[in-house]
Amino acid sequence: MPFLSFKEVFNLFLTHQALTSSSLKKGHSSGDVAVQFAYKNTSVDAKVDTESNLSATITFAEIIPASKTIASLKFPNYESGKVEFQYYHPHANFTTAVGLKQSPAVDLSVALGTSTFALGAEAGYETTSDKFTKYTAGTSVTKPDSLASIIL
Repeated sequence: MPFLSFKEVFNLFLTHQALTSSSLKKGHSSGDVAVQFAYKNTSVDAKVDTESNLSATITFAEIIPASKTIASLKFPNYESGKVEFQYYHPHANFTTAVGLKQSPAVDLSVALGTSTFALGAEAGYETTSDKFTKYTAGTSVTKPDSLASIIL
């Protein structure tokens, strides 16, 4: 694959980016500047606020068909970063998220269903304590004249 020239890269940047800013004065001034760059199935978002916090998000769509992978990181609080993977299908959704720190939390959710029946579950696992911090499951049945659901 040949390298892009400076002019081609500059033209890509001009046609696939956005720059926004906002401010609020409520006792003290605060605001932020955000930039977004999108090209094909990848987007990069970055934001800097008046308190020198930097947040960045990189999103890759369709790494595998019907999926999205999102990585986010914040400075100076770098332990708030996470990587998330989402898979969407007409009758199934799957999402998992892992924190970016030494002992990360892991979240997982699954939903399966049709227009008349649905089943879902969610779990959160804390690797520091080796315990599940949340777990939920539910199901629902829908008929033309009634609806029943159970959440555990």
